[in-house]
Order: sequence, then C-alpha cells, then structure tokens
Amino acid sequence: MISKTYTKYIWLLNTLLQQELSLKEIENLWKCIPANEGGMSQRTFHECRKAIKEMFCIDIECKKKGKNSVYFVSNPEILDDNKPAKWLLTNYSVPKDLITFSMMKDRILLEEIPLGTSRVNPLIKAIQQCREVSIDYQKHKHDSHRMTLTVQPYILKVYGRRWYLLGFVKESDSIRVIALDRILEMRLTNQFFTYPKDFDAKKYYEDVLGIYVDENLSPQDVKIRVYGEKMKYVEDLPLHSSQHLAYYKDNEYADFTYNVCITPELKTLFLSFGESLEVLKPDNLRQEMKDRIKASLERYEEKK
Repeated sequence: MISKTYTKYIWLLNTLLQQELSLKEIENLWKCIPANEGGMSQRTFHECRKAIKEMFCIDIECKKKGKNSVYFVSNPEILDDNKPAKWLLTNYSVPKDLITFSMMKDRILLEEIPLGTSRVNPLIKAIQQCREVSIDYQKHKHDSHRMTLTVQPYILKVYGRRWYLLGFVKESDSIRVIALDRILEMRLTNQFFTYPKDFDAKKYYEDVLGIYVDENLSPQDVKIRVYGEKMKYVEDLPLHSSQHLAYYKDNEYADFTYNVCITPELKTLFLSFGESLEVLKPDNLRQEMKDRIKASLERYEEKK
C-alpha cells in the first residue's frame, strides 16, 4: 500500500493536470475524496507542491484568472518521459466522487502486490539520497540460510505481482536483484555512494523479458508461432519491445520475431501459452521446449 502522504501528492498532481483551480477549490475537492486526511491548508498545499517538484520535476505555478489566482501544471510534457510517474498516476489516483467510489468499491477489483510493499517507501528514500542499505535476506521461504547484504540501491521494479530491488551488492561485488518479500530486516545506513553515471536502467533491461539479467547471455533472434485467439492477445500486448509481426495467416496463426536473451523467464512465459504457442527458432530452444512439454506429458501419463 502506498503511503497516505504520497497519495496526497499524486491526487493533487492528477487533479491539476485536468483543470486549473484556486486554492479554495482544491481544499473543497480534497474534503470530498475517500483519502481525505488532515485537510489541505495553504501550508500543506505548498509542501505538496514542493514535493511534487522534487519527485517528478513537475512545476505547479500560479496565475491570475479574473479576480482569482489559480494553480496549474506548467510542464505536463515531462510525464511523457517519466514512466514511473505515469504509473503512479494511473494506479493511485483517487476518485473525486466519494459516493460513486463507495458504491463501486466491491465491483472494481485491483490486482494487489501481496508482500514487500512496506519496504518501498524506505527504499525510495535510500535511492533518492544514495544511501546504502543493510538487508537481512532469505532466498526462499523455507530456506534456513539467512544472509546479510550491503546494497547500493539503484532502481525498484515491479514484475509478476512482486517488487524487486536492483542494486550493487558489496559482498558479491556485482549487481543483483532482490525480491522485497524475501527481505527479513532492512536498515538505512549512514554510508553514501555515488550512483554510476554510465548505468542506464532501461538499457540494462532492454534485451530481457522479466527481472533477471544474465550478463553472460547475448540477445538472439527468436521466432514463435501463436495460434487462435492468443495471437490477437500477443499482437495487442507485445511480449517484448523488439516484437515484430513476421507473418499472419487469416485467423489461424501469426508468426512473431524477437531479439532477446533466452532466459528462464522467457522459456516459462512461452510454456505458459500451452498448445497456443510453438517455438520455431532457434533450433536448440525449440528442442528444449519439446523436451519439457514431453516431460510434462509423461507426468500425466504416470499411473498413480
């Protein structure tokens, strides 16, 4: 769950992106929403305004409109290149109509991230301040081995209903991915680090699907054939940014090509399509898919 403070920032930004408002109008709107807590005084408004500038590089400015002063977002185009900000606005904007919200709360079902969310705000702080964190970590729930890691946090990423931290781990002298729901304890240290200027998170993930990057792998040309209704799903929601429609046969099937690293997550995704997806190239990946499907079939054929 995102903090109430962040909710207020997001609500204010989203509201002023839609219309110009006076401070009085902002106060009245805030009183009418489900997340209302603590009011929206002039002092609170300007604190939120400052925080929005620091978090999103968005400017909320004031101008005269008739006899009143109104506030507005002067540089909304910043959001076009700020995907995290867009994600927050999309997922955490608060409905303005309390009655409608109350009536619909049991009919609007959101996919929740069950664990690890309590670590998000402290990690955002550590990322902003470039502070190292000390983490007590357990790889798996039933794993008795517990390790303490000193991490320089780079980015946070959501994938498959889980939060992940990507950062430089001193103990292994490498960049690693840490699932937030596997963190047992976490402490912000007083040690600061310099964020590497040559590290680009988008570039780091551009050749993979998922969360884990194997720096020993290089991207390969992959071709798949998707059948039936699933081909429309894949066309509408590309599996990767490199996706290209290579061939389409009526409503029977479609061939798609990619240039990606062949990771365990990619293989798992392909297998999740069941009989609707066939790997065409490369040959070694096609053979591996055949072997794994055969092994799965043999489990069903075993006598109990």
